[in-house]
Amino acid sequence: MAALRDNGRQLAEARQAGEPTEQLEKERLRLERAVRAEHHTLAPGSEEAQRPASAEEVVAGVGDGCLVELVDVDGVIHVLVVHNGRVRRRIAGTTAEVADLLGPTAMLMRRASRGRPSSMDDLARQLQETALGEAARLIPDGPVVLSPTARLHGVPWALLPVLADRPFSVVPSAGQWLRARSVRRPRARRTALVAGPGLASGGAEVPELAKRYPDALLLDGKDAEVEATLKAIDGADLVHLAAHGRFRADSPLFSALELADGPLVVHDLERLGRAPYRVVLSACESGVLAPVGAEEVLGLAAALISLGTSGLVCSVADVNDDATARLMVRLHDELAAGADPATALHVTRRAMADDPVAAATAAAFVALGA
Repeated sequence: MAALRDNGRQLAEARQAGEPTEQLEKERLRLERAVRAEHHTLAPGSEEAQRPASAEEVVAGVGDGCLVELVDVDGVIHVLVVHNGRVRRRIAGTTAEVADLLGPTAMLMRRASRGRPSSMDDLARQLQETALGEAARLIPDGPVVLSPTARLHGVPWALLPVLADRPFSVVPSAGQWLRARSVRRPRARRTALVAGPGLASGGAEVPELAKRYPDALLLDGKDAEVEATLKAIDGADLVHLAAHGRFRADSPLFSALELADGPLVVHDLERLGRAPYRVVLSACESGVLAPVGAEEVLGLAAALISLGTSGLVCSVADVNDDATARLMVRLHDELAAGADPATALHVTRRAMADDPVAAATAAAFVALGA
């Protein structure tokens, strides 16, 4: 991993200087193959953790709450609504139809992040009708847990009318949601704040958060290195990471957060003794995940949930830097007051609803897990 990080630095320097990168690219591929080979074996005891939950366990776990699970059957979306011991099914649109709406939605959200917001109401209604269909009318009042198909994790779900005015969280699967709910909060309430290099905002929210968490470990500038960050977040109660995210569609497990000495990738997270309990990732597209088949997703956020993080807040689209800094401060105020990530994000969205740019930024963030 250290050699791979050094290779990444050399590649960035060579590209900036306009120098040839062919040999460095070949070396990167060789190092990535070596890392993959080292990590292909499951850790002892991991099979039980990956055991699929039974239908009875899911229904019992939901209780009087609500779980909405989307299942892709030959390209058609079947929506299962679990509530009060019942499971009801409705058929919505197709995965391809939803995917066709994501491009225009991303474009409008990108415009909004650059200070040129426009109405997304029509697209939001189309997204809801295509992704949920008649099932939207079965969702009761109150919080919702949403488990999309792998290809639909990038939907900005907060835009959907049925979800716009309620707390909701997104999970890779019902089984992972049950496991996330069962994670015990650490007794030692350690907080870590990390600001990576090259941020347009300079990680503007981090100094403000440091005032709110006077006992937090702060890593910024040259101190925000990979090993120091891993040590700081290992077993922490709350982690805030303000760092550029780099999603690798060709190799999702090498998706990275850019730190002072190079990228922190998914394989680095696997070296943690204990995953942090809650994590906030404030960078653009920090929650982007890659579908692997119909039901599995890979990426930084999915890895943290799989490793034992209970809840995350991250973004699935471009965000405005200034609005994000304000959103993050308000979000942490709600978390400090005892709210779970979904509720904290919901309250924050409502507080920013009158500012179109801030509202679009808030809609780009989702709560993952419990």
